[in-house]
Amino acid sequence: PALAAATDAGWSFDSQLTFSAFQTLLSRILAHKACGLDGFQIDFLHNASPAFLRHYHRLLLQCMQHATFPAAWSAVVAVLLPKKTPAPTRVDLLRDIWLTTTGSRIVGSFVREHVFKPLDTRLLFSQAGFRAGRQTLEHVQELHLAIHNALKLHANIYVLWVDLEKCFMTFPREAGLSTIARCGAPPEVVTALRGLYADATGRYDSAHGMCDPFHILRGFLQGAVESPDFAKFCINVLMEIMELK
Repeated sequence: PALAAATDAGWSFDSQLTFSAFQTLLSRILAHKACGLDGFQIDFLHNASPAFLRHYHRLLLQCMQHATFPAAWSAVVAVLLPKKTPAPTRVDLLRDIWLTTTGSRIVGSFVREHVFKPLDTRLLFSQAGFRAGRQTLEHVQELHLAIHNALKLHANIYVLWVDLEKCFMTFPREAGLSTIARCGAPPEVVTALRGLYADATGRYDSAHGMCDPFHILRGFLQGAVESPDFAKFCINVLMEIMELK
């Protein structure tokens, strides 16, 4: 069943993304973060007047309700940054960081807090390895116990290995949207996310400047707040298939 609101009015962006909820989301987004292509930093909102924040909140609501967003919100920019020690000539010591816009970050934070977290209880327990609050040592112990019991009972054991470096950009996007709808995401949210991802593009930034935009036709955007949860729900489908075995 789809998520329901606490009131009889039903689930809607108006009932969920209130101005108070909007302020809470802003307070959880760290300041001094690099911004996306539109140049709009989260610090602008942290220091904005109450009147400006209310106006921005109304515009954000309209974007989500109509599933229409600024083009820059669907774009990501990849840059290479040092992992530990500054060594610009050592490419192997650099990691790619994908920059997203402040607006898309707020949308993603809202979806994660008000949609994905409530739906988390519907995921299989066997998918606990992909959830927050679980330590690696705990899962290593569980895997050892599972193998021990499988050998003792002469039963088969199935382990799903996921390449986390590539999975975000691998899942078919429409399949992901259908998956979260099946898990109970409200139709309004699915439509809004479809609009946000409708014309996803990326660019690489370097000392030589930015490359031309290229279309991202598959997967969820690297660096986006909602991408890990999107992937988690898709992985859950694979776990369901394994459970049927």
